[in-house]
Amino acid sequence: MLIATEYPIYGRFGFGPATRMAGLTVDVPRSGGLRPGLRTPVGGRIDFATHEEVRELGPDLYDRWRLMQPGALSRPAANWAMDTGEVVLPARGWKEPFFAVHRDAAAVVTGLAVYRVDDKWIGMAPDSTLRVMDSLALDRPTANALWQLIFSVDWVQRIEVEDIGPDDPLPLLANPRAAAPHVSQADFTWLRLLDLPAAFAARRYAGFGRVVPAVTDPHGWTSGSWLLETASDGTGRCTPTESPADLTLGVSELSTLYLGTESASRLLAAGLLAEDTPGAAARLDHLLHTPMRAWNTLTIQYTVSPRRSRARQPLPPCRD
Repeated sequence: MLIATEYPIYGRFGFGPATRMAGLTVDVPRSGGLRPGLRTPVGGRIDFATHEEVRELGPDLYDRWRLMQPGALSRPAANWAMDTGEVVLPARGWKEPFFAVHRDAAAVVTGLAVYRVDDKWIGMAPDSTLRVMDSLALDRPTANALWQLIFSVDWVQRIEVEDIGPDDPLPLLANPRAAAPHVSQADFTWLRLLDLPAAFAARRYAGFGRVVPAVTDPHGWTSGSWLLETASDGTGRCTPTESPADLTLGVSELSTLYLGTESASRLLAAGLLAEDTPGAAARLDHLLHTPMRAWNTLTIQYTVSPRRSRARQPLPPCRD
């Protein structure tokens, strides 16, 4: 798994793009704000938190959230340290944002929004941009409450969300045309399948079915014909077979399809796979379908070296 700096390189090694970034830029005055009547949690509240509190509360919230989101990765402690300013990479920098934490009526944390606002004016007219750095919610009412907070900030003319789930219903706007795709939209997480029986046993499926893909792999790890069988309870298995192939594709394309975001039918139309049995691509799409498209937030697996980073705490005095 990786993030590809250059698109043409990694397919040669069997990687394929499996999730996308899907940001938005919202013209706030033109949007008319959020639609009235959106449901929010009864008895819920939003508090502003310190970076120390977020380091304590955030990891548990994120781990609950990622189990609900296909394609979400774990977020290691190094990410929380950098996102809250405990560790600052010289090349990355850090400016303290606002941390808004949502709690339900039982005081359980159910959401987090992290954002910054620049203070920009044109003469006497405000021209500020609010940038959403992170947004996690365990349910739709919590998400609605956090977006209501974000849209209530004074003097903001634009809201930029660099990355948001492709199936997130924002914009919940009075005028959805005021939301435009963010310039950052691109492929994001790339996968390279190595162990097909383990990989396909680890995910869930939309229902009962079977399909035989013949896989080509320049490095030999996954080459051959495989029987993908799925049951009505959502479980499945992938085993070597000598049965005739239903479709033929490379491991890069199979890796792209694995999380269910890309469509085998679309790859067929693009000439990136071949059907040996008519309708096989549509059958594979049905089996791999997920209720929400796979998505991974801007979580990058950093390895932090103390010699290349600086902590916010004062350094000890030097000794000769």
